[in-house]
Amino acid sequence: TSPPPSPFLSAILAAFQPQAYDDEEEAWRCHVNQLLTDTDGSSAVYTFHVFSRLFQVIQRRFGAITHESVSFLGENLQRIGTKFKSSLEVMTTYSECPTVFVDAETLMSCGLLETLKFSVLELQEHLDTYNAKREAAEQWLKDCKRTFGTDDGIHGASTDAQELELCRRLYKLHFQLLLLFQAYCKLISQVNVVKKEAEVINMSEELAQLEACLKEAAAYSSIEDTDIPEASQSSTETAIHSLIETLRNKEFFSAIAQVKAFRCIWPNDIF
Repeated sequence: TSPPPSPFLSAILAAFQPQAYDDEEEAWRCHVNQLLTDTDGSSAVYTFHVFSRLFQVIQRRFGAITHESVSFLGENLQRIGTKFKSSLEVMTTYSECPTVFVDAETLMSCGLLETLKFSVLELQEHLDTYNAKREAAEQWLKDCKRTFGTDDGIHGASTDAQELELCRRLYKLHFQLLLLFQAYCKLISQVNVVKKEAEVINMSEELAQLEACLKEAAAYSSIEDTDIPEASQSSTETAIHSLIETLRNKEFFSAIAQVKAFRCIWPNDIF
């Protein structure tokens, strides 16, 4: 007989489901609202995945505003600009936001749901503060460009006070991003303690590696159609069993093809 579906399967497949929202910030806001009313852990299991994707967007925007601001600074502040670039390099190199896979049963049996909710609210406070500081920095940079910018894109003679204020706002932004990342690490640590429980199997490293392999396969998969066994398409249960077996055999390109096919057959299901 076929083995039962893995409790982690939904978490694995979540990384490859089509986006249900216009952007990652909206996805996170909706997730937080759903989490607050979660009673069985069904929403909480996606917390790490949703925030991890949001943090990637935050980092890209953070890098863009840092580079723009540094390029606007005059010669007198180039040394400070170099330090901002170094800070950016550290933040983007060593602050990769890991995804943590955890199933609802573990969350509930270890009493982590309410703890997770509280930590997410704390994380949201840091995120709100970060967004406010980002908007302040972006607005000041925009004002500087409008006041001192030229038609060829090279800024004219701005005052030291204007540039120093830009540096001040950029510093606050860098520091707040660090606090945001630390808050996420604290959230991870809340869940990390359960791996010491005898009945809990820690599969995070294994699943993170699996996610990386699937993402690579998705990026290089052929656009040509791949034959999917008809037997696996008879029901979602058989489809899940087929997909699990494919993953066990490390047939990642075939797994991607199956997920795409199953989404067409069952567009509103787990796939």
